[in-house]
Amino acid sequence: MSLTDTKVKNAKPSEKAVKLTDGFGLYLLVHPNGSKYWQLGYRFEGKQKVFSIGVYPAVSLADARQRRDEAKSKAERWQAGNKKFRLLFLPTYSPWLNPIERLWLSLHETITRNGACGSYWNR
Repeated sequence: MSLTDTKVKNAKPSEKAVKLTDGFGLYLLVHPNGSKYWQLGYRFEGKQKVFSIGVYPAVSLADARQRRDEAKSKAERWQAGNKKFRLLFLPTYSPWLNPIERLWLSLHETITRNGACGSYWNR
């Protein structure tokens, strides 16, 4: 369920930090001292990461959503560009990396990043 301005304004602190989720990784973190932070949760190379967007009164709900969308689009462009760069600009022949190794590395990277067979590759 998406957040509204009234829910964000009326968010009360508790004994522990509370996350109020908005969707697509965006959430408002309410600390016990009453401070409110916009954060974006995402995964990078199989690990959970957090991107801080800003403090609540300075960054409104609409601004936080806009920054979330910008960050997601930048990340998608970077990932697509990074893979294209590796496939296009690596030399077709290299004494250090033959075509079979290149294929194995790309498959291994894709499988482990997606979480499939993670325990198999880490043996």
